Order: sequence, then C-alpha cells, then structure tokens
Amino acid sequence: MTSSTASDTSRLASPLGALLLVGSAVLTIIAIALPIHQITEPGAVATVNLAPAASETALMTVPLPDGQQIRPTGDDGLTVNLFVDRLPDGSSVPLTLRLLSDLGTSIWLLGLASIAYLLARILANIAAGDPFHPSHARRFTQIALAILVASAGADTVNYVTARWLTSVAAPGTDIAVIPYYSLIPIALAAVTLVLAGAFRSGRRIVEDTEGLI
Repeated sequence: MTSSTASDTSRLASPLGALLLVGSAVLTIIAIALPIHQITEPGAVATVNLAPAASETALMTVPLPDGQQIRPTGDDGLTVNLFVDRLPDGSSVPLTLRLLSDLGTSIWLLGLASIAYLLARILANIAAGDPFHPSHARRFTQIALAILVASAGADTVNYVTARWLTSVAAPGTDIAVIPYYSLIPIALAAVTLVLAGAFRSGRRIVEDTEGLI
C-alpha cells in the first residue's frame, strides 16, 4: 500500500467510524424502545413459520376457480405474520407475550449496534494510521460472535413467541408452528472469522518487519 493510498484510507475511515457510532447509538435506542412500546399495546404480533401441511391447508382456504390451486413455494412451508388484538375470551394478550412480540427484532438490532460499534473502533485505529492494530483480530471475532448470537437468539425468541401466541389465540386449530434458523448468518460469521485470521496474520507480519529494523 502506497503512502498516498494509506493517507486516503485514513481520511475516509474517520467519518465512516463516526457514522457507525451514531448508527450504533440509534439502533440501541430503537432496540430498547420497541418492546417498551409493544407492552403499551393490547395486542401482539408473531412471525409464524407454518409446517408444510398447515401451509397447504391455509392456502386451500383462498377462493380460486376450479382447476387452480396455490401451493407453498418450498418444502419449508409458509412464513406469515399472526396479528392478535384480543384473545378469544375478549381479554388482552398477556404482558409477557406482548414483550416477546418485538424482542426478537430488538435482539437483532442490539447485535447490529454491537457490530457497528466494533467496526467503528477498528476504523478509528485505521484512521490513526494503524490498520493492523492488535485488537482488530479480536474485534472481528467478536463481530462473528455477535452475528451468531443475535441470529440464534432472535430466531429462538420468534419461535417461542409464535408457539405461545398461536396456543392462546387459536387454541384447537391445526396451525403447526416450526422453528426456523437461517444459514446466512453462519456464512457471514465464517467470512468474518476469515477476516479476523487475515488481520492476525497481517499483525504478525508487521511485528516481524519491525523486528528486522
């Protein structure tokens, strides 16, 4: 990397780092506000992953001309949002369930806020002229962990919320809720761990070079 390129990178890193810090703060505020707002509402909403059989049953209720049908696009069933304003007996949705309604989203937002903060710290070191700071490998590893924890935590909370909400809002129905865990966050975490290894190797080269001077 030439001195000119390094200088341009350092100048760009500083405003990007500041922007990420602001974004991290905004995401944290939203993550805290969402569940608080939801508990003030009488109802709740849950993302429901329907089992394939339940998906086909649900789609069969859609009126279509003879000879036409709607089927799920894959073997995993449908993903739908279940909105419940009142329970069958007319009462409000339980407070804990209303809190869980937006908790999955909040977990993801907190994960993104953590990632933005860690990237801002990395960019701060780059702006200071130290692209291979010893902390960078550790912070990229922390970013990978944040991706995995946020994804698994949000998906688990969403599944628990969906099971609970369907059991109290639609008791006795044939709605079959299944868990869903995306593979995309795992792939992103793997790429991030590769970056961590690259920065660790880069730091080792820098230290070896300094030792020769």
